[in-house]
Amino acid sequence: MTAVHHAPASGKRGGTPSARPALSPAVEAKPARRDAVHWNDPADIKLWIFVLRGEIDDVIAACEDATRPQADRVLSRAETRRRLLAAETQLARLLDAGERSLGASGAADAP
Repeated sequence: MTAVHHAPASGKRGGTPSARPALSPAVEAKPARRDAVHWNDPADIKLWIFVLRGEIDDVIAACEDATRPQADRVLSRAETRRRLLAAETQLARLLDAGERSLGASGAADAP
C-alpha cells in the first residue's frame, strides 16, 4: 500500500516515511506476513515494528487526504475506503501474530 504524503510533516509521528530508520538487508529480505513474531530475534522485532509503522502511516495518510478540502484530495472516497480496509486487515494480522507469539513463548498471558 502506497502512502499519500502531500501535507508537510510538521514533526508529526517522526516525519515522512523516509525518516524511518533503515533496516539491514537481512531484515528487509524477511517476509512481512508471518504467523508469529520471534521476540528473541531483534531483527524480527524490528521488521514487525517497521511493517506495523508502515500500516499506521498509510492509515494516517488516507485520513489526512480524506479530511482535506475536496479540491485538494488525491484519493477518491472508494480508494480511501479500500486502503483503510486493507490496512485494517494487515494491522489485525500483525497484532494477532504478536499476541500469539507472546502466548506461545509464555512471556505473557492473555487478559
